[in-house]
Amino acid sequence: MVAGEHDQEGVETILTVTLSSVAEYLVNKFEEQKGPLELEDVYYGDQQKIPRYVSLCVQPDTHDFELAGAPRRVLSVPTIMVMVYHGQLQSVQANLLECDQHAYRIAEAINTDDDLGGMIIHGYVTKVESGSVQRGSSPVRATRLTYQATAKELLP
Repeated sequence: MVAGEHDQEGVETILTVTLSSVAEYLVNKFEEQKGPLELEDVYYGDQQKIPRYVSLCVQPDTHDFELAGAPRRVLSVPTIMVMVYHGQLQSVQANLLECDQHAYRIAEAINTDDDLGGMIIHGYVTKVESGSVQRGSSPVRATRLTYQATAKELLP
């Protein structure tokens, strides 16, 4: 049953959006689009060792709740970090532009599914951060995308 529908007794269903449900949806979406997005690997959760590039890690971050009108109704805002690991750090000029362009293609793929198949009201990439991180024994070019979803839920 989809959120907002009513059961046989006319009671509205409770939307159950969690960090894990949003992250898992995104992992599955990226797995299906590995070819077009030129991804080697997709992981649930950030990884310390990245064996192949370009790899993507979907990391649940925070889940905020705010009262929203009727009793026990809340605005649910899960935040997911999508880490894009582009490859070992070379000269900045050699790979920064390519990495940034790749990250924006991934952000565009996320933003095309604005309600995650009906799971949420809407969601979108709110931030793109370009940089590098240490993974294994080497510095790696990375881009972190912040994704926020919005849903309304009834508390139990």
